Amino acid sequence: MAERLGDSTPVPPACLAATVELRGKADVDDAQAAADAQALLRVLIRRGVVAGDAGPPPPPSCEATPLAGLDRLTAPVSGVLAFRRRVGDPVRAGEIVADIVDPTAADPAGARTPVTARTDGLLMARFDRRFVGLGDLVASVAGATPLPARGHGLLFD
Repeated sequence: MAERLGDSTPVPPACLAATVELRGKADVDDAQAAADAQALLRVLIRRGVVAGDAGPPPPPSCEATPLAGLDRLTAPVSGVLAFRRRVGDPVRAGEIVADIVDPTAADPAGARTPVTARTDGLLMARFDRRFVGLGDLVASVAGATPLPARGHGLLFD
């Protein structure tokens, strides 16, 4: 629009587009929901959308990471999902984040298949069900280093 109207009618840059990532089904209680709502309200105040005093911004809780650094861990087999790490935990490349347990295995010692991170980063999301099928999303790790694409980009079918 600014290009079409030219210098005679300046148009400010487009509005802010944002994604609000809501917490998982098992991650919210009343206190957390109230804190999240207050944080969203402070963002709107800082942007001038809502009147009020937002107070000073909080310090960043982590470094920003590129979307291309998001490691989407998928299930290499079907079975019962047993996590070793919690959301918010730092992980290292090669570290086992979860195991998939074969409930039909004759030998319990060989019943576990590890699911490992491909990058150093922060475990930012976990699958909310405990049974996974081959190829299901298990968890996501936000890393600082862009990863080679796996053919699906950032979104899953």
